[in-house]
Amino acid sequence: MLPLIRAIRQAHLTPPMQTKNMPLAVTIRRTEAMPDLQAILQAHDMSARDFVMSLTTFEMTATMSDAPPADKKKAPKLNRDNVRLIQSHRALTQALLHDMDEDSEKLQ
Repeated sequence: MLPLIRAIRQAHLTPPMQTKNMPLAVTIRRTEAMPDLQAILQAHDMSARDFVMSLTTFEMTATMSDAPPADKKKAPKLNRDNVRLIQSHRALTQALLHDMDEDSEKLQ
């Protein structure tokens, strides 16, 4: 995922952002509607749906692993394998989170 995000950044593209009340299907459709982004995704063997779902899952898991919500009953259940993977690759996790940040001025 890191090479893909870096390719998107190097192409000066900004993928559609998921907002709190926006259905994932809308974000996927908006991603599909960007031809330049589609070309990069296809070059990395990824569909718009896979891209949106992967980043959403990654970011949610990384965030909740670092700072679990106070009300755990309302929180989604995290996949233990994903949590373990993120925790065992902290440097890569931080690099990906950094590169996903649209306000980051340079890539690591």
